[in-house]
Amino acid sequence: MNLNAIRISGGYNYVPRRIFLVMNPLRRIDPSLKKRIIMGINLTTFLLLISVMTVSATTYAQKITLNEKKAGLDEVLAKIRQQSGYDVIYSNDVLEKSTPVTIKISNASLEEALKVSLLNQPLTYEIEEKTVLIKMKESSFIEKVKDLALIDVHGRVVDEKGQPLPGVTVKLKDESQVTTTDKDGVFNLKRVDEKSVVIVSFIGYLTKEINVTPELGTISLELSNSKLDEVQIIAYGTTSRRLSTGDVTSVSSKDIENQPINNPILALAGRVPGLTISQATGFAGSGVKVQIQGQNSIRNGNDPFYVVDGVPYASQLLTNFGTVLGMSAGSVAQSANGNPLNFINPLDIESIEVLKDADATAIYGSRAANGAILITTKKGKSGGNKVSLNIQSGFGEVAHKLNLLNTPQYLEMRKEAYSNDGIDVPTVPTDGAYDLTFYDRNKNTNWQKVLIGKLAKYHDFQFSTSGGNDNVQFLTSANLHKETTVQPGNLNDLKASVHFSINSNSLNRKFRYSLSGSYMSDNNKLPNRDLTLDAVTLAPNTPDLQHADGTLNWALTNEGRSSLGSQQPLSYLESIYKNKTNSLVGNANLSYEILRGLTIGSTLGYNDMATKEFVSYPTTIDEPFYRPTSTGSATFGTNG
Repeated sequence: MNLNAIRISGGYNYVPRRIFLVMNPLRRIDPSLKKRIIMGINLTTFLLLISVMTVSATTYAQKITLNEKKAGLDEVLAKIRQQSGYDVIYSNDVLEKSTPVTIKISNASLEEALKVSLLNQPLTYEIEEKTVLIKMKESSFIEKVKDLALIDVHGRVVDEKGQPLPGVTVKLKDESQVTTTDKDGVFNLKRVDEKSVVIVSFIGYLTKEINVTPELGTISLELSNSKLDEVQIIAYGTTSRRLSTGDVTSVSSKDIENQPINNPILALAGRVPGLTISQATGFAGSGVKVQIQGQNSIRNGNDPFYVVDGVPYASQLLTNFGTVLGMSAGSVAQSANGNPLNFINPLDIESIEVLKDADATAIYGSRAANGAILITTKKGKSGGNKVSLNIQSGFGEVAHKLNLLNTPQYLEMRKEAYSNDGIDVPTVPTDGAYDLTFYDRNKNTNWQKVLIGKLAKYHDFQFSTSGGNDNVQFLTSANLHKETTVQPGNLNDLKASVHFSINSNSLNRKFRYSLSGSYMSDNNKLPNRDLTLDAVTLAPNTPDLQHADGTLNWALTNEGRSSLGSQQPLSYLESIYKNKTNSLVGNANLSYEILRGLTIGSTLGYNDMATKEFVSYPTTIDEPFYRPTSTGSATFGTNG
C-alpha cells in the first residue's frame, strides 16, 4: 500500500480505510507512519482554510446590477446593500440633501455602483471593512462661495378666489428641483440659485414663471383661456363648460367690456344660441325685447327671469308714459317701456349666464319658464392693490340711410298720383298740396341728414381699485356715462354709479361671507317724439324748419296758417321727456363648511328701484294759429 496517495478534492480529504485501521490504539504504530499521517492532516486543514476564505471573499465581491429611474437614494442604497452584502450607513440629513437617482448598470463592482449612484449628489462614500458610510462632501472654497448665493424658497399657491390649490407642480426652470404644493397650497424649495426661475403649473390654469426670492408670498393662478375651462354660474354653484351637463351659455366680462353699450343685455346679441334680442329704438335707455328659444306666450309675456348676484331683478321698467323709450315687454298686454337692465353698469359685470329649459325651471320654477339670465358682478381678488382707469369715447350714427327721391322726381311722382286719380293738379296753395304750389320747386333737402344725421357721442369713465390678501378681498368702482342722440337738440342720457364688493373668510377657511352692492342714478332727457318717420316722409322741397335765429319756422301762408301743420318735427324739441331712476341692488352671502364637501349657506338680497317721469307740453309745440286757444300741460309720474 502506498500511503502517499492521499487525494484532496473539493475542499475535503480522502483517506483510505486501512489508515483508520492503523490508527487503532490497540495496535502498535510505526513512528515514521505516524509522522506521515500528521503531515497529511495538517495539509488537509490548510487546504480547507484556504477554501473557506475563498468562498467568503467571493460572497463580498458580488457584481451589482441596477435599473432605476428617478428613484429615491434610500431605495438604491438598499438594493446595493442587498446585492453586495455590505452594510450601508447614512443619516436622515443625507437623504434630505439627495435628489432622485436614475441609474442603469450591469455586473458592476461595489465602488462603481456607489460612484454612479452618488453622481451629481452633494455626497461621497467611504468603505471600511464590510461597511459603506455615506456622508456629505466637504465643499471647496469655490463651492462655499457659490453656496452663499443659494437660498431657500417658500410660497403659497391659490386660485382666482384665493382658495389654496393642492397638488400644484412647482419646479425650477432647469428642472434641477421639482415639488408639489400641500393641502394648504404651500411649497418649499431648498438651496436654490438666486438667479433661478420658478415655474408654477396646474391643469386648467395658466402657467406662471417667477424669478425666485426667499419669500414668493401668495401666487394666484388664473384660469386657462380655454373655452372648456371657463367658469359657469349655475345658480346653486359653479361648473365649467367641460363638465356642464345642461344647456348653459356664458358671456365673460372681456366680451362685455369691448362693446360700447349702455345695457349689458345687448352684449348677448349674436353670442347665445336660441336668444333673440331686439332694441325698440335707438335712444339710450330704450326698451329691449328678450326671448329665449322663441315665444312661449301670446299675452302673458316672454321675458326671462333675471337674477343679479343671487337677487331676483325686475324684468320690466315701471313707466307710465315714456312711450319714446319703446316697449320691452314680450306681450301686447303689457305696456311697460324702457328696460331695467339699463341701470346696471356693464363694466361692473364679471359674467352673464343664460339658462334654458330644465336648467332654469329646475332651480327657479315657473318664474323661469321663459329661461333665466344670471348676472354676476365683479369681486375683489387677492394680491397687491390694483388701481385701474377705463376711458371709452366714441360716436354713433345711423348706419344706413334710405335712398330717397330728389325734388324733381318727387314732384313728378306727386303729379302722376293726381293724374291716376283723375284729378287736376292744383295750381294755387291749398291744404295737402303745398309741396306743389307753395314750396320752392328748386329746393332739395335730404331730411335724414337734418333730423337723424347728427353724431351721437358716447363717453364712459370707469375708475376702480381692488386687492386684498388670502382672508379678505375688496373691490370698489365708480362710473360716469353720457350718451347723446342722433336727433337735433341738447339731449342726453347721463348715468353715475358706484359698486363695491367685500369677500372674507376665517383663518381655518370654514366660515365665509361676501357683501356686494351697486347703486346707479340715471337722468335721461329725450325728445318726446322719434323723428325717424318725419325724416323719410317730409317733402324734399319743404322749407327750412328753423329761421336763422334758431326759432321755429312754421312756413305760414297768407291766411296765417302753417303749411307744415302737425308736421313741424322740431316743435317736439319743446316737449321734453325726462326719466330719473335710482336703482340699488344689495347682496350678502354667508356660508360655513360643516364637513369637507358639505357647506351650509344663506343668501340675503335687497333690490330697490324708483322712477320719476316728467313730460311737458308747452303751447309752443302748437302752430301759432291755435296758440290763443291752446293750453300747456305737464305730466308727472312716480313708480317704485
